Amino acid sequence: MTRQWFSVHLPKEAGVEPTLPEAPSYKVLSVGRHNKKLRRGVHSANHFVIRLRQVKGDREELESRLQLVAEQGVPNYFGEQRFGIEGGNLPEADRLLAEQYGGGRQKGRRKRVSPRGGIYLSAARSYLFNLVLAERIKQGSWAYSLDGEETATGPLWGRGRSAESEAVREIEAAVLSDWRDWTNALEFSGLQQERRSLVLKPEGLSWQWFSSTEESTNKLDLELSFALPSGGYATSVLRELTQLQTPQAGVAA
Repeated sequence: MTRQWFSVHLPKEAGVEPTLPEAPSYKVLSVGRHNKKLRRGVHSANHFVIRLRQVKGDREELESRLQLVAEQGVPNYFGEQRFGIEGGNLPEADRLLAEQYGGGRQKGRRKRVSPRGGIYLSAARSYLFNLVLAERIKQGSWAYSLDGEETATGPLWGRGRSAESEAVREIEAAVLSDWRDWTNALEFSGLQQERRSLVLKPEGLSWQWFSSTEESTNKLDLELSFALPSGGYATSVLRELTQLQTPQAGVAA
């Protein structure tokens, strides 16, 4: 269940107040006019309350992990949802980079690219960032700054020379050496190079244990509450705590 603001274009008419229809699947909490469109990413944070059901494992060990996450944070991976169902945004990104910017990795017959280009370019940048972050984790340097680095960050690739230290540039060049088709194409896509923190720290992380609501089990449920800045993924926090099992949706006969 989510609670969020969104905006729709509704020209002002004399004496007419904005309204939204009610429906069984949602409840309208508040409606009002504003002089600006609410754009993606302009919010300051997202607050999550997540209940993990029938948790297995050592409770004390999990509590220690939670305390470490609260103090240190977690690797700031882009979550799998950024890459679409079964990673489908990445092949589309490759086609887009090949057809419009001459830098895709797939060869052979070209296919028509969906008009949702911005999503695919974001997926490509996110994937390259995740590769760099994985290498910094491997080297044990994701949670602290290297020499000449103010804060530990990774690239969101685009046009422009990195202002990071030589040590950082060497790591990133080595990781992305096999992805020059993508990096070159992204530089011609009109996007400017940006930096993203390697560390994601949940704000106000707290947790509670509950008896499971499932019958015939003595396992516990764990409820987590925390806030993440815009662009942070709750799945990146959960992956550092547990191995999740997603229930399969039932199919009606």
